[in-house]
Amino acid sequence: MEKGRSPRRNNPPPRTPRPAYFTRLARRFRHDEDSDLIDGVYSDVEGDRIGIVILPEARGELPDTMLVVPDADVAPIHAESSLEADHRVISYEAVVAILYLPGEEPRGLVPQTGGRWDAGDQVAYVFDTEDDAMAAQAGPRERERA
Repeated sequence: MEKGRSPRRNNPPPRTPRPAYFTRLARRFRHDEDSDLIDGVYSDVEGDRIGIVILPEARGELPDTMLVVPDADVAPIHAESSLEADHRVISYEAVVAILYLPGEEPRGLVPQTGGRWDAGDQVAYVFDTEDDAMAAQAGPRERERA
C-alpha cells in the first residue's frame, strides 16, 4: 500500500448470491422432534447434508419458519425435492441469500435492503431475486453510474 493511503473500507468485494429457501413449517418448531435443526444443518431423508438452516430469533414463542441455504455443491432441484419430502415443511419460497461472518460489514445497501437471518456463526441477508442482491451490493453510487 502506498504511503499516506488508507485501506478502502466499506467496500469489500461483492459476494456471490446463493439460492436459499424461506420455508414455512407445518407446525411450530419442537425441540424434541426437530433436534436436527438445532445444529444448523439441513439434511435430506437419507441423512445427506443439504446445507445450513437458520431459525429466526425467537421472541417469546417457537418459530414456524426457517431459512435453508444449500451448500454450493447441492443442486437447487435436490434441495427442493428434499423440502418437498420433509413432512415438517408446508411450503417454501425460493429466495437469494448473501452470507457473511458475524462482525463482517456487508457491502453497499445490503443491511438496509436485505432481510437479516442470524445463525450465530453466519449471517444471511435475504433478497427476492439475484438482481436485487447484486443491486444492494452495488450501493447507491454504483447504481447511479449504471
